[in-house]
Amino acid sequence: MCQCLAPTDALTERLFNATIQSLELYGVYLGRSLGLYRALHREGSLNARELAAAAGSRGMCGGQALDLDATGGAGTISAPQLERLHAMKTGALLRASIRVGALAAKVDSATATRLDDYADALGLAFQIRDDLLDVEGDSAALGKTVGKDVAQAKTTFPALLGVEASRARLRELADIMQATLAPDMGRLAALAALGRLAIARDR
Repeated sequence: MCQCLAPTDALTERLFNATIQSLELYGVYLGRSLGLYRALHREGSLNARELAAAAGSRGMCGGQALDLDATGGAGTISAPQLERLHAMKTGALLRASIRVGALAAKVDSATATRLDDYADALGLAFQIRDDLLDVEGDSAALGKTVGKDVAQAKTTFPALLGVEASRARLRELADIMQATLAPDMGRLAALAALGRLAIARDR
């Protein structure tokens, strides 16, 4: 059983609500604490499958297993493998949050594809920023000790690519998020704001 605690719980809920509200689901307001439950109740098994896949062996728990396996072995994992690991561990739940909102809003296939691309970039950006904060953040703001990843010999983007290359990758992902939302920025401005927050956050 996966014992990991996802650090992205608050963001997944905000993404779901932002997707719903941005796409104007007939004015329906979903409360923050009950948003995912209500979506599951209304939309049924399709949404349940999305969330189950995101949390299971192909998602968060599978990514956590890969992360544990890579810990202590910096240099034995490639950058594409590290991105895949975090696409599962961190990105899957973020992507599911957006997919569930998009399904409830009954978006067209082109919009759904763009939202998937945005979610993929967001999940990776969130993790890279997290890794950078462990190197250059403030312990008081973070609520945890800076340098913990290094002390535990975890495989991170700064450890594998270096700080500057990690920052450059973060900028690339910011551009991808902007480009994917641009065709419908009027309705998706809230998601764009969450993308900027994920990249600029200090905790």
